[in-house]
Amino acid sequence: MLRFKYRYIFIFTLLLILLINIFIKNGHNCLSFLPYGISESSYVTLASEKSFCIGSKDIIKFQTNDKGARILKNKNFIKNLKIFGDSQAVGLEVNNSNEYFLTKKFSDTNFEIYAAPNNGPYESLNRIKDVNFEYDELIVFNFNLSVDLYRLNNWNPKNFVSLNESNLEIIHKYPFLNEIFIFYSLIFNNNFTLIRNNTDKMQDIFIEEDLKLIRYYLINFFDDFSYLLNKKNIKALVIFSTPYWLYTYSDSNNLEASNEILIKKFQDLEKIFINIGNDKQYKNIQFAKTVYSKNLELKDITRDKRHIKHTSLSDIKALH
Repeated sequence: MLRFKYRYIFIFTLLLILLINIFIKNGHNCLSFLPYGISESSYVTLASEKSFCIGSKDIIKFQTNDKGARILKNKNFIKNLKIFGDSQAVGLEVNNSNEYFLTKKFSDTNFEIYAAPNNGPYESLNRIKDVNFEYDELIVFNFNLSVDLYRLNNWNPKNFVSLNESNLEIIHKYPFLNEIFIFYSLIFNNNFTLIRNNTDKMQDIFIEEDLKLIRYYLINFFDDFSYLLNKKNIKALVIFSTPYWLYTYSDSNNLEASNEILIKKFQDLEKIFINIGNDKQYKNIQFAKTVYSKNLELKDITRDKRHIKHTSLSDIKALH
């Protein structure tokens, strides 16, 4: 009975905080959290044809096209590069094309980012099926090593995403509903979090992983990916982005890749990537990785503690 009472006190307190937050934010139109939902084709997407902002102190601006892709304009260039992936590809802290991790490699193009939180690799394949391309067009798929290794088998974003794509229109029309959605998800969806520092846990999970099994799942995925590329008459650059859990907090402001067991196993994983990349059956796929440094600062990690900022992922190296 006492636990029941405290539960309702907790819910009431959060609801009060929510209402105060809504009142304070009523004077501006920025959302506190990026809205995304499950499409009918079973991938996660942003709302279509929207211009909005996220945050209160550090404002991040978003613009989407009619397919729900985030658009980052690069000067006056006409050419668009289509990018697929999850929240790492979205660029949660990115405000313009100069801050995006592909700017150094693709300096003469706009970025058309078909990505959203909780998309796994197969959700990106579903997304590619829904997009039209030019013949022999090059696309980029960002394989987020922080989490995509664990989304290759039995992954269902519906366990993490409470909204459908059809709900996004009303949330953008009435932004206060986004706050209510966040409140509801925090209470009733155990998988939903705003900030989570789970680096130690993720390091332990990777160290215990069977790399032979990961290799098996990777080959199955890239077989399907290559088949879809052939069907669409396009080609792809796959970029494996550095996982945030590769780094350990050495103090309150610094991180370093110092766990020797972890680093050794990660290097073994990279060898698997190289072997897959050298397989001649994947002629329509190029493989690359973001080059990681031994040390990072706290400012190089996003506010949610689960992404490396794009400015620290801009060095990209081909895998051979």
